[in-house]
Amino acid sequence: MYFLCFNKSVQGMLKINCCGKKLKGNMTNYGIIGIIKSENKAENNFSEHEIYENFKEEYEEHLFDINSRNVLCLPLNLSVGNIEEDFFAENSMRKQNFIKRYTEFLSGSIATKEQLVKSAQEDWENAVNDYNTLLDLEKGEKVLVWIDYSCDSLCSLLFAADILKDKDIEFEVVFVPRYKEQSNGTVLDSVNWGEFDYNELNNNLFNRRIFTKNELNALSLKWSELKRENADLRVFLNGRIISADKIFYDSFILNYLNHEETKAGNVLAKMIPICADDWFIFKRISHLISIGRIVLVKKDDDYFGGSVIKLSENM
Repeated sequence: MYFLCFNKSVQGMLKINCCGKKLKGNMTNYGIIGIIKSENKAENNFSEHEIYENFKEEYEEHLFDINSRNVLCLPLNLSVGNIEEDFFAENSMRKQNFIKRYTEFLSGSIATKEQLVKSAQEDWENAVNDYNTLLDLEKGEKVLVWIDYSCDSLCSLLFAADILKDKDIEFEVVFVPRYKEQSNGTVLDSVNWGEFDYNELNNNLFNRRIFTKNELNALSLKWSELKRENADLRVFLNGRIISADKIFYDSFILNYLNHEETKAGNVLAKMIPICADDWFIFKRISHLISIGRIVLVKKDDDYFGGSVIKLSENM
Protein backbone atom coordinates (compact mmCIF):
# COMPACT_ATOMS: atom_id res chain seq x y z
CA MET A 1 0.00 0.00 0.00
CA TYR A 2 1.04 3.58 -0.69
CA PHE A 3 -0.01 6.61 1.33
CA LEU A 4 -0.50 9.86 -0.59
CA CYS A 5 -0.65 13.34 0.93
CA PHE A 6 -0.20 16.88 -0.28
CA ASN A 7 1.85 18.80 2.26
CA LYS A 8 4.96 18.12 4.29
CA SER A 9 3.32 18.36 7.70
CA VAL A 10 0.94 15.52 6.84
CA GLN A 11 3.81 13.46 5.44
CA GLY A 12 5.74 13.97 8.67
CA MET A 13 2.69 13.03 10.75
CA LEU A 14 2.26 9.80 8.82
CA LYS A 15 5.89 8.79 9.02
CA ILE A 16 6.26 9.59 12.69
CA ASN A 17 2.87 8.58 14.09
CA CYS A 18 1.54 5.74 11.95
CA CYS A 19 4.54 3.44 11.81
CA GLY A 20 5.07 3.11 15.53
CA LYS A 21 7.83 5.73 15.66
CA LYS A 22 7.84 8.80 17.86
CA LEU A 23 10.16 11.74 17.32
CA LYS A 24 12.23 12.81 20.31
CA GLY A 25 11.73 16.55 20.22
CA ASN A 26 9.90 18.73 17.69
CA MET A 27 10.45 18.90 13.97
CA THR A 28 9.58 22.04 12.07
CA ASN A 29 7.78 21.74 8.74
CA TYR A 30 10.18 23.86 6.73
CA GLY A 31 10.99 21.26 4.12
CA ILE A 32 13.49 18.47 4.43
CA ILE A 33 15.62 20.38 6.94
CA GLY A 34 14.43 19.21 10.34
CA ILE A 35 15.51 21.25 13.33
CA ILE A 36 15.61 19.62 16.73
CA LYS A 37 14.89 22.33 19.28
CA SER A 38 15.74 22.44 22.94
CA GLU A 39 14.73 25.42 25.07
CA ASN A 40 13.82 27.28 21.85
CA LYS A 41 17.37 27.03 20.54
CA ALA A 42 18.19 25.08 17.39
CA GLU A 43 20.92 22.55 18.16
CA ASN A 44 21.38 20.58 14.96
CA ASN A 45 20.10 20.25 11.40
CA PHE A 46 19.24 16.80 10.11
CA SER A 47 17.80 15.46 6.89
CA GLU A 48 14.25 14.19 7.11
CA HIS A 49 15.41 10.58 6.77
CA GLU A 50 18.06 11.02 9.48
CA ILE A 51 15.44 12.41 11.85
CA TYR A 52 13.11 9.53 11.10
CA GLU A 53 15.78 6.87 11.57
CA ASN A 54 17.83 8.28 14.44
CA PHE A 55 15.49 10.32 16.67
CA LYS A 56 12.66 8.04 17.56
CA GLU A 57 11.22 5.85 20.24
CA GLU A 58 8.69 3.08 19.88
CA TYR A 59 4.94 3.18 20.36
CA GLU A 60 3.19 0.00 21.40
CA GLU A 61 1.59 -0.72 18.03
CA HIS A 62 1.55 0.41 14.41
CA LEU A 63 -1.55 1.99 12.93
CA PHE A 64 -0.49 1.23 9.35
CA ASP A 65 2.27 -0.61 7.56
CA ILE A 66 4.17 2.60 6.90
CA ASN A 67 7.89 3.05 6.44
CA SER A 68 10.06 6.00 5.50
CA ARG A 69 9.70 5.20 1.77
CA ASN A 70 6.05 4.46 1.02
CA VAL A 71 4.56 7.81 2.06
CA LEU A 72 4.24 9.86 -1.12
CA CYS A 73 3.89 13.64 -1.00
CA LEU A 74 2.96 16.06 -3.79
CA PRO A 75 3.08 19.52 -2.12
CA LEU A 76 2.19 21.38 -5.32
CA ASN A 77 -0.11 24.13 -3.94
CA LEU A 78 -2.53 23.64 -6.82
CA SER A 79 -5.04 26.26 -5.68
CA VAL A 80 -2.65 28.94 -6.94
CA GLY A 81 -1.14 29.61 -10.35
CA ASN A 82 -0.95 27.99 -13.78
CA ILE A 83 -2.22 24.40 -13.76
CA GLU A 84 -2.14 23.84 -17.50
CA GLU A 85 1.65 23.54 -17.71
CA ASP A 86 3.75 20.44 -17.17
CA PHE A 87 4.47 20.83 -13.45
CA PHE A 88 7.52 18.60 -13.53
CA ALA A 89 9.26 20.18 -16.51
CA GLU A 90 12.76 21.34 -15.64
CA ASN A 91 11.99 25.08 -15.53
CA SER A 92 8.25 25.06 -14.85
CA MET A 93 6.72 28.01 -13.03
CA ARG A 94 5.39 25.54 -10.47
CA LYS A 95 8.93 24.49 -9.60
CA GLN A 96 10.20 28.09 -9.48
CA ASN A 97 7.38 29.18 -7.19
CA PHE A 98 7.87 26.10 -5.03
CA ILE A 99 11.44 27.19 -4.32
CA LYS A 100 10.39 30.82 -3.77
CA ARG A 101 8.02 29.72 -1.02
CA TYR A 102 10.99 28.62 1.05
CA THR A 103 13.01 31.79 0.67
CA GLU A 104 10.75 34.83 0.33
CA PHE A 105 8.98 34.75 3.69
CA LEU A 106 11.13 32.44 5.79
CA SER A 107 14.44 33.44 7.23
CA GLY A 108 17.89 32.91 8.62
CA SER A 109 16.47 32.54 12.13
CA ILE A 110 15.16 29.17 10.98
CA ALA A 111 17.89 28.31 8.49
CA THR A 112 20.13 30.19 6.09
CA LYS A 113 18.82 31.09 2.65
CA GLU A 114 21.20 28.56 1.13
CA GLN A 115 19.82 25.83 3.39
CA LEU A 116 16.27 26.77 2.52
CA VAL A 117 16.99 26.69 -1.23
CA LYS A 118 18.70 23.33 -0.89
CA SER A 119 15.77 22.08 1.18
CA ALA A 120 13.29 23.23 -1.47
CA GLN A 121 15.26 21.65 -4.29
CA GLU A 122 15.47 18.34 -2.44
CA ASP A 123 11.78 18.44 -1.60
CA TRP A 124 10.98 19.11 -5.26
CA GLU A 125 13.08 16.15 -6.38
CA ASN A 126 11.27 14.00 -3.82
CA ALA A 127 7.93 15.16 -5.26
CA VAL A 128 9.10 14.28 -8.79
CA ASN A 129 10.12 10.81 -7.61
CA ASP A 130 6.80 10.33 -5.80
CA TYR A 131 4.88 11.43 -8.90
CA ASN A 132 6.77 8.89 -11.00
CA THR A 133 6.01 6.22 -8.40
CA LEU A 134 2.29 6.93 -8.87
CA LEU A 135 2.65 6.67 -12.64
CA ASP A 136 4.35 3.28 -12.25
CA LEU A 137 1.77 1.72 -9.93
CA GLU A 138 0.95 -1.86 -10.88
CA LYS A 139 -2.39 -3.61 -11.09
CA GLY A 140 -3.88 -4.33 -7.68
CA GLU A 141 -1.94 -1.69 -5.75
CA LYS A 142 -3.78 0.40 -3.19
CA VAL A 143 -3.40 4.13 -2.52
CA LEU A 144 -4.76 5.70 0.66
CA VAL A 145 -5.14 9.45 0.10
CA TRP A 146 -5.18 11.86 3.06
CA ILE A 147 -7.41 14.89 2.46
CA ASP A 148 -8.46 18.00 4.36
CA TYR A 149 -10.94 20.64 3.26
CA SER A 150 -8.48 23.27 2.08
CA CYS A 151 -8.69 24.13 -1.60
CA ASP A 152 -5.06 23.04 -2.06
CA SER A 153 -5.87 19.58 -0.76
CA LEU A 154 -9.07 19.24 -2.75
CA CYS A 155 -7.40 20.42 -5.97
CA SER A 156 -4.67 17.87 -5.34
CA LEU A 157 -7.33 15.18 -4.96
CA LEU A 158 -8.64 16.10 -8.43
CA PHE A 159 -5.11 16.01 -9.84
CA ALA A 160 -4.42 12.59 -8.28
CA ALA A 161 -7.70 11.23 -9.63
CA ASP A 162 -6.79 12.51 -13.07
CA ILE A 163 -3.42 10.74 -13.19
CA LEU A 164 -4.69 7.52 -11.60
CA LYS A 165 -8.14 7.13 -13.17
CA ASP A 166 -6.95 4.61 -15.77
CA LYS A 167 -4.93 2.53 -13.31
CA ASP A 168 -6.37 -0.76 -12.11
CA ILE A 169 -5.80 0.13 -8.46
CA GLU A 170 -7.82 0.74 -5.31
CA PHE A 171 -8.18 4.47 -4.60
CA GLU A 172 -9.31 5.13 -1.03
CA VAL A 173 -9.64 8.58 0.55
CA VAL A 174 -9.65 9.38 4.25
CA PHE A 175 -11.10 12.82 5.01
CA VAL A 176 -9.99 14.76 8.06
CA PRO A 177 -12.68 15.50 10.70
CA ARG A 178 -14.08 18.98 10.31
CA TYR A 179 -13.41 19.76 13.98
CA LYS A 180 -10.76 18.79 16.50
CA GLU A 181 -10.98 19.32 20.26
CA GLN A 182 -7.74 20.34 21.93
CA SER A 183 -6.56 19.32 25.40
CA ASN A 184 -7.61 22.71 26.81
CA GLY A 185 -11.18 22.21 25.60
CA THR A 186 -11.07 24.62 22.67
CA VAL A 187 -12.19 23.36 19.27
CA LEU A 188 -10.34 23.89 16.00
CA ASP A 189 -12.13 23.91 12.67
CA SER A 190 -10.69 23.36 9.19
CA VAL A 191 -7.87 21.28 10.61
CA ASN A 192 -5.43 19.22 8.57
CA TRP A 193 -4.00 15.78 9.27
CA GLY A 194 -0.65 17.26 10.26
CA GLU A 195 -2.20 18.45 13.54
CA PHE A 196 -2.98 14.95 14.81
CA ASP A 197 -0.68 12.91 17.01
CA TYR A 198 -0.55 9.17 17.52
CA ASN A 199 -2.98 9.12 20.43
CA GLU A 200 -5.64 11.04 18.48
CA LEU A 201 -5.22 9.54 15.05
CA ASN A 202 -6.74 6.11 15.45
CA ASN A 203 -10.00 7.61 16.75
CA ASN A 204 -10.39 9.92 13.76
CA LEU A 205 -10.19 7.59 10.76
CA PHE A 206 -13.94 7.09 10.45
CA ASN A 207 -14.51 9.15 7.28
CA ARG A 208 -13.01 6.77 4.70
CA ARG A 209 -14.34 5.63 1.35
CA ILE A 210 -13.15 3.86 -1.77
CA PHE A 211 -13.79 5.80 -4.97
CA THR A 212 -15.27 3.97 -7.95
CA LYS A 213 -13.96 4.31 -11.50
CA ASN A 214 -16.91 6.53 -12.37
CA GLU A 215 -16.19 8.80 -9.43
CA LEU A 216 -12.52 9.07 -10.40
CA ASN A 217 -13.58 9.97 -13.94
CA ALA A 218 -15.90 12.67 -12.57
CA LEU A 219 -13.07 14.15 -10.49
CA SER A 220 -10.80 14.03 -13.54
CA LEU A 221 -13.39 15.90 -15.62
CA LYS A 222 -13.58 18.62 -12.95
CA TRP A 223 -9.79 18.93 -13.04
CA SER A 224 -9.92 19.25 -16.86
CA GLU A 225 -12.49 22.04 -16.49
CA LEU A 226 -10.28 23.94 -14.04
CA LYS A 227 -7.29 23.47 -16.35
CA ARG A 228 -9.23 24.95 -19.29
CA GLU A 229 -10.14 27.98 -17.18
CA ASN A 230 -6.57 28.13 -15.79
CA ALA A 231 -7.31 31.06 -13.49
CA ASP A 232 -4.85 32.74 -11.15
CA LEU A 233 -6.62 31.13 -8.20
CA ARG A 234 -9.00 28.36 -7.25
CA VAL A 235 -11.21 28.63 -4.18
CA PHE A 236 -13.49 26.26 -2.27
CA LEU A 237 -16.82 28.07 -2.04
CA ASN A 238 -20.23 26.68 -1.09
CA GLY A 239 -18.99 23.13 -1.40
CA ARG A 240 -17.48 23.59 -4.87
CA ILE A 241 -14.05 24.43 -6.28
CA ILE A 242 -14.31 27.40 -8.61
CA SER A 243 -11.84 29.55 -10.52
CA ALA A 244 -11.19 33.05 -9.19
CA ASP A 245 -9.06 36.13 -9.70
CA LYS A 246 -5.93 36.59 -7.60
CA ILE A 247 -7.56 39.49 -5.71
CA PHE A 248 -10.27 37.18 -4.32
CA TYR A 249 -8.85 37.05 -0.77
CA ASP A 250 -7.88 40.74 -0.55
CA SER A 251 -11.18 41.78 1.00
CA PHE A 252 -10.85 39.06 3.65
CA ILE A 253 -7.35 40.29 4.53
CA LEU A 254 -8.52 43.90 4.81
CA ASN A 255 -11.54 42.92 6.92
CA TYR A 256 -9.23 41.29 9.47
CA LEU A 257 -7.30 44.55 9.90
CA ASN A 258 -8.10 47.86 11.55
CA HIS A 259 -6.11 51.01 12.30
CA GLU A 260 -4.41 49.36 15.26
CA GLU A 261 -1.06 47.65 14.77
CA THR A 262 -0.87 43.87 14.51
CA LYS A 263 1.49 41.27 13.14
CA ALA A 264 1.09 39.93 9.62
CA GLY A 265 1.15 36.44 11.11
CA ASN A 266 -2.03 37.18 13.05
CA VAL A 267 -3.83 37.94 9.80
CA LEU A 268 -2.42 34.76 8.31
CA ALA A 269 -3.77 32.72 11.25
CA LYS A 270 -7.26 34.07 10.60
CA MET A 271 -6.96 33.33 6.87
CA ILE A 272 -5.82 29.70 7.25
CA PRO A 273 -9.36 28.24 7.51
CA ILE A 274 -10.25 29.68 4.09
CA CYS A 275 -6.82 29.75 2.43
CA ALA A 276 -4.09 27.52 3.83
CA ASP A 277 -1.43 28.85 1.44
CA ASP A 278 0.53 31.19 3.72
CA TRP A 279 2.98 32.13 0.94
CA PHE A 280 0.13 33.40 -1.25
CA ILE A 281 -1.46 35.36 1.62
CA PHE A 282 1.85 37.01 2.47
CA LYS A 283 2.24 37.90 -1.21
CA ARG A 284 -1.18 39.53 -1.21
CA ILE A 285 -0.40 41.45 1.99
CA SER A 286 2.81 42.68 0.35
CA HIS A 287 0.82 43.79 -2.68
CA LEU A 288 -1.71 45.64 -0.53
CA ILE A 289 1.20 47.38 1.21
CA SER A 290 2.65 48.39 -2.18
CA ILE A 291 -0.60 50.05 -3.28
CA GLY A 292 -1.12 51.85 0.04
CA ARG A 293 -4.10 49.94 1.42
CA ILE A 294 -2.02 48.47 4.25
CA VAL A 295 0.72 50.29 6.15
CA LEU A 296 3.94 48.44 6.94
CA VAL A 297 4.79 49.80 10.41
CA LYS A 298 7.82 47.61 11.04
CA LYS A 299 9.34 44.96 8.81
CA ASP A 300 10.70 41.76 10.31
CA ASP A 301 13.68 40.83 8.15
CA ASP A 302 13.80 37.33 9.61
CA TYR A 303 10.18 36.31 9.12
CA PHE A 304 7.51 38.29 7.26
CA GLY A 305 4.82 37.06 9.65
CA GLY A 306 6.54 39.01 12.41
CA SER A 307 6.18 42.29 10.51
CA VAL A 308 3.87 44.85 12.10
CA ILE A 309 1.09 46.16 9.85
CA LYS A 310 -2.16 48.11 10.10
CA LEU A 311 -4.96 49.30 7.90
CA SER A 312 -4.25 52.51 5.98
CA GLU A 313 -5.90 55.66 7.28
CA ASN A 314 -7.49 56.05 3.84
CA MET A 315 -9.45 52.82 4.27
